[in-house]
Amino acid sequence: AASAFAKYDKGSKGYLTRHELRCALAFLLGKIPDYKTLKWCQSFNKDKSKQFSCEVLKQIIEKLHEEEEEKSVKEMFKSFRNAKSNKYISLEDYMEAIEELNEKTQSISHKDALNAFYEIDSNKDGVVTYKDFTDLMKFKLFS
Repeated sequence: AASAFAKYDKGSKGYLTRHELRCALAFLLGKIPDYKTLKWCQSFNKDKSKQFSCEVLKQIIEKLHEEEEEKSVKEMFKSFRNAKSNKYISLEDYMEAIEELNEKTQSISHKDALNAFYEIDSNKDGVVTYKDFTDLMKFKLFS
């Protein structure tokens, strides 16, 4: 973020204008942010100015990455669960997904997958809820 800030802070004035912020975000994210995103960025400025410090740019990037990660976890949760239920992943669905994953990457043994499931199934009811699943991702089983 600091290098993008320095690159787009025209005249080294110590802040980015809204246009410069848009350019810096495009540089950092690989895509041009839309109007809605830029309006959201304004909420990081406590003084409501249209000047964005390097610290504010860092906060914006951090929050965007957190949101992207959460979106990715939600998509992964959807891919594991049975179409009949959008609230949990059964052991059967989980193991089917692990088998499909292993066909592509051979990333986790059957035993390790079972152990992880039972460890993450917080109330031991044989299903993994979304909260359980986010804990599983923090466990970094699939990293």
